[in-house]
Amino acid sequence: MDCLHPMWPQEKHFLSDQEKQIQKMKGSYSHDMWNVFDWLVYCLLIGSFVVHVADVISPSASLHLFSLRLFSLSIIFLWIRLMKHVRAFRLMGPFIVMLGSISGDVMCFLFLYAEIFIPYACSFWIMFGGLPTVPSMQSVSGLLFSLYRITLVDEYEYAAMARVDEVMAPLLCGTFLAFSSILCVNLLIALLTDTFQRVHDNSLANAVMQQASVILRVEDSMPFLRRFYDNRYIATHCAPLADAYNDDITTNSRNHDEMTRITTEIKETLDNFLQLQKDVETVSGAQTDRADEVTCIRAELKELRVLMQQLIQNQTDPGAAARREALGPT
Repeated sequence: MDCLHPMWPQEKHFLSDQEKQIQKMKGSYSHDMWNVFDWLVYCLLIGSFVVHVADVISPSASLHLFSLRLFSLSIIFLWIRLMKHVRAFRLMGPFIVMLGSISGDVMCFLFLYAEIFIPYACSFWIMFGGLPTVPSMQSVSGLLFSLYRITLVDEYEYAAMARVDEVMAPLLCGTFLAFSSILCVNLLIALLTDTFQRVHDNSLANAVMQQASVILRVEDSMPFLRRFYDNRYIATHCAPLADAYNDDITTNSRNHDEMTRITTEIKETLDNFLQLQKDVETVSGAQTDRADEVTCIRAELKELRVLMQQLIQNQTDPGAAARREALGPT
């Protein structure tokens, strides 16, 4: 900052903007959600290994069952983690980006679905929960899963619920089916379709960005590759131009109004010229009228030429309109 020259204040603005960006900058490791997913997979694998070792040292049916359950979940996340390396391929990269983009849409859907699911779960439990006549709703977990099956339009014990209460059974089942299956599911489909279209339209750019992300991560993990770089060539031919950007740039409304007025006058003059030309053709028999019309046409052409000169001058010199307005009408 001490070396800046007062003749170029844009340099100070640029450096201040870069300083603000550096202060807001965080570690690159936390920005990539795949790294967080990696730690989730590591924790699941460590937990599976620990439980399995404990089961080997002291065999127990409960530890054996828990280790099977934990590893069955771990292998799902472990398989999904393979998509992290598929991003480097341009054909599949956009689809991996799409899976990351739909997470926000899924969260919005889950919030709306929970707003409907929770009160209906309480209502179903009040009416049919814990009854031996409705076996699928004798426990809370069974009732929640039954409501989820209703959302998917799967089989559920409607006949048993109708025998318990023939009024509330169709009322609760019908309204919950309408809100959850018809409203929420179709809203989720619309959100996912919009996300797919938005990502697919920029598929090439997304694929290139995914490749660049993988390359940068490889470079960071192998620092010895930097000795093969030609820093001067990269700075001269590969580094992009960085410049400050101002969002507050506005156009001069006075010049815009002046251009609009001149354009409108040109249009009116051309319309009058075409109308006069049409009238001349219809009354070409009268010599006196023709001379008058020709005089009017010349006057209109002269006015049109003056307006065109003003328009060209305003385009080349934006301050001309302001100076004419300060001098007053000519």
